[in-house]
Amino acid sequence: MEIVDSATGTTAQVDSNRRLQTRSVTESEISSVSSLASSSFVIYGRRDFAAANTDEHILYVKYTGSKILKIASITFSSNSDLGKAELFFDTVYTSGGTALSTDVFVHNQNRRSAKPLDIIAYHGGTTLVMTNDANKEALDVRMSKKTYTHTFGGIQLGKNDTIGVTGSVGVIGEKIRVMVECFEVDL
Repeated sequence: MEIVDSATGTTAQVDSNRRLQTRSVTESEISSVSSLASSSFVIYGRRDFAAANTDEHILYVKYTGSKILKIASITFSSNSDLGKAELFFDTVYTSGGTALSTDVFVHNQNRRSAKPLDIIAYHGGTTLVMTNDANKEALDVRMSKKTYTHTFGGIQLGKNDTIGVTGSVGVIGEKIRVMVECFEVDL
């Protein structure tokens, strides 16, 4: 049996074991979106902890765009033996923090593009205050001086949806860093 691609004239043939040998190139959705639409981003948040063994707020993100914001992965890192971080949905911003904007801790991964990401975001410094609902915790990470990346298959934020990251460390002055890799797609 022979299969012919009518557009190119390329043929493929089933062998005597009834197998068709094929080869393909697979591109991740985020790579495709970055290349074709310049809509993939990294949001960077950090906190230098003012206290030990208490939950402090690291990152707040509110999506304000008109598309869907898909979160591909979140990378957490800490220099603390006792570093932990938690991701929450529907976080409410109260006050403080350092505002993030395009090319100030929010970067388009397609470096040929200046397209911004429509978000309101803050990272900790030492002053970010937000409210998390314990019933809406989505991820709990224990780092122990390691870097941890969690890949998501389905977190999507619509207009005005929010996420927040809270964490704690064992010693005052230790740090947690968070990098959210995300991309926009049409509704």
